[in-house]
Amino acid sequence: MLFRSSGGGGRVRLIRVGDWKEETVLEGFSVDDVIALAFSPDGRYLAVGTEFYNPLILIWEMGKNKKHITLSGHRGYITGLAFSPDGRLLASASADQTIKLWNTNTWQVEDTLFGHADEVRSVAFSSDSKRLVSAGKDGLFCIWPTTGKSNERGSVLLPMDFNNPEVSADGKSVAGIAEDGRVRVLELATRREVAVPSALGGSNDSVFWLSDRELLVCAKRPVALKTWRLADNTTTTFQPGPPENQDSRFNYFPHQRMIVLTSLIPNYGNLVIRCWDAFSHRELSSRTFDRTVRFLYDCVFSSDGGSVAMAGLDDLRVWNLKAGL
Repeated sequence: MLFRSSGGGGRVRLIRVGDWKEETVLEGFSVDDVIALAFSPDGRYLAVGTEFYNPLILIWEMGKNKKHITLSGHRGYITGLAFSPDGRLLASASADQTIKLWNTNTWQVEDTLFGHADEVRSVAFSSDSKRLVSAGKDGLFCIWPTTGKSNERGSVLLPMDFNNPEVSADGKSVAGIAEDGRVRVLELATRREVAVPSALGGSNDSVFWLSDRELLVCAKRPVALKTWRLADNTTTTFQPGPPENQDSRFNYFPHQRMIVLTSLIPNYGNLVIRCWDAFSHRELSSRTFDRTVRFLYDCVFSSDGGSVAMAGLDDLRVWNLKAGL
């Protein structure tokens, strides 16, 4: 597993997790504030979005350990990034109220999507790569086709207040977390919102699809893993430990059936990674890293679970997880 850290001077460090020795230092990576990250489906590229002063998207080629290309065009900071499952497109959400679709063969803008009336907060693709969903600060949830002529690419706009939409594997439903922490689920074909059990509560942080009809809901104050089977409307709740600092991120590995919580220890800034089996709730591993992180903006994993990238204040770190925690 490789650990990548970016600090002053535009340097990126790669560190082997097995023995925590620095493997190499990469030069030329100089961004002030990294707040959005996304791995390509094949793990070849890491897309890095920056904020405020000079909104850019840097494409990092993992195998060659170097910057591949820099994408520009947004007029507001980059709020979210997502690669399509087929790897053909990169979607970038921005505070400039637009979404750009980048062709990953040419790295040119294929289309710019307009529809939100405030900053776009997050984007996600359906598993067949044919639809893109977005959520905005304006309280709108948009569904976009990813194919067709640019001037004919209309959208469906719905008044749905939630962040970080997650599309089910069959592409029929989308789930997200509202501003008040409630779970919201929408059936895409009918545009109908599904009633959510009160047992899931209103202090949730993230939601992931375990299957087409089962959701994993994560809360962090206190830490709780909840499952909801939509077929029979049953729920279960597992609380694995004490409350975590609010500066935390959940991620889910479908192939490994593993849920990962990345968080900061209050007052110290040390990074903690905890992993559980998403179905049995058995803790798989836990590790505290004695490296100070000032603030955790984003945390993403490659689709094969091989690498994890974390963006903090003036800091970018990447681990290769294949050596284990």
